[in-house]
Amino acid sequence: MSAKGLGIDNHLRYAATTMGRDKVYRLVQYFARFLGYYLAQREGYDKQTVQRLANLKSSLGLARKLMRIGKPIEHLQTLVKSFGIHDDVLRVLAVGRSASLGVYLFFDMLQWVGVYKFQDIRAISQKAARFWMIGLALNLNAGLYRARNNTLRLAVAQRAVRAQGGASAASDDTRNELRAARKYFAATKRQLLQDSLDILIPSTTLGYTGLSEGQVGLAGTITSVMGVQSQWNKVCTK
Repeated sequence: MSAKGLGIDNHLRYAATTMGRDKVYRLVQYFARFLGYYLAQREGYDKQTVQRLANLKSSLGLARKLMRIGKPIEHLQTLVKSFGIHDDVLRVLAVGRSASLGVYLFFDMLQWVGVYKFQDIRAISQKAARFWMIGLALNLNAGLYRARNNTLRLAVAQRAVRAQGGASAASDDTRNELRAARKYFAATKRQLLQDSLDILIPSTTLGYTGLSEGQVGLAGTITSVMGVQSQWNKVCTK
């Protein structure tokens, strides 16, 4: 069987992207966080196994910080491009999101390079979490706004199909519009779910929620799987 038939080409193409590797590292990191907490709650748990999982989580966290060096520049570029968005609401939310995530990643980078002394790391971590949470909150609002607009678009498309006598009798343009509206709505709902789970992570770091390490790890694992799937579709389904 060829490498293509086994899917090896796709896996190599995915692994060749920095974003792809980061998504996989994130998945393993948060699953280790979840599993370590789960095992620690059981009677007679193996302390060495839990410690190895904690070490794995920390090592992957540091590796991901290294991989994200330079990311603030990418968000600066995205911020500049965001000024070209025609919708006023989406433009403001996109600019705020890019700025917040850029600052978050800047503080995240400072933790890795060791600019601050150990006693300052917690304060830097808190600042990073705050800007991450703000960026996610802005993206959530943008998602809700898009969902509202697309609900109206979907309703118009459905009425057009009914007015033309149903899907079988509707024109190609009308059916394509309905299909596009449904696809966009599904993508918007998926992103809303991902952001809703992700925002629990910095919120817990800042003390706004009472979630356990295991619950945060589970939320991160779910969104990491979603991130891996999205990146795979971008890279391997062209």
